[in-house]
Amino acid sequence: MADAIEEKEIAKGHTIIREGATDHFVYIIAKGEAEVYKGAVKTETDDEDGFSSSASDHGDVKLLSLRRGDFLGLGTMLEGSAHSATVVAASSPTKVYRISHSVMYKLFKQYPDMSLSLCRYMTEELRTFRTKLADLADAHDAATNERLGVVKMTVYDFKEYERPFFEDAIAKFNAELQLTKSNPDAMVSKFEVRYYPVKLNIHTAALAAGSRIVCVFVNDDASSQVLAKLSGMGVQMLALRCAGFNQVDLKACQALNMSATRVPAVSYAFTRVITY
Repeated sequence: MADAIEEKEIAKGHTIIREGATDHFVYIIAKGEAEVYKGAVKTETDDEDGFSSSASDHGDVKLLSLRRGDFLGLGTMLEGSAHSATVVAASSPTKVYRISHSVMYKLFKQYPDMSLSLCRYMTEELRTFRTKLADLADAHDAATNERLGVVKMTVYDFKEYERPFFEDAIAKFNAELQLTKSNPDAMVSKFEVRYYPVKLNIHTAALAAGSRIVCVFVNDDASSQVLAKLSGMGVQMLALRCAGFNQVDLKACQALNMSATRVPAVSYAFTRVITY
């Protein structure tokens, strides 16, 4: 069985697998590192082992970094589909083990526990991959909103009786924005709000994707871990619609350069203060 495992060395910048292509191998990184890219451009400059030498072979959206022990091409083997991303050697050289699909199937039959271990590995990899894609989408949304002058706010622990107050304040603010649209130096063209009845915590923080402001209430979790996740998505301000702030890690806010405000200091006008 060992004879069926090929050892290959790939120069830095060369493509190991290409998005949209199909082959009959699984790869395991034995030494060095590799990078996963999305949006590959297909080329026909493969060497005799099938590894592309074109520096422009991959797209410019980096998803993940891979290292020793990581698998490549498992989805193609299990689904019979084309590769969903391009993997490029990031060190020189990057050493990989190349194993054919037929050999992998034999290994699964001979060692049943190997199948279970592989399922665990793929579950963790899928979770990491989905998180990275979400982060990229958040960054894209934030950049688009900033370019268009749209400011978004996510409201947590929302109660329906609060809606009239929010909507009245937002309508007044947006009306003021209409009066300033003729000003070429205006930084904001529109203010949008999303309401969620759930409380803010590490699991619900992703709902704030694309927002510059997060509005919280007394039972929301604004610990350092949650604030770090919000900051990573582009949130710049924490607005408390309560007088107390014991649920907020103010030191974390300062370290993350995230401003915070609470009810006694502002009224609806806080939106005007932070968006100009």
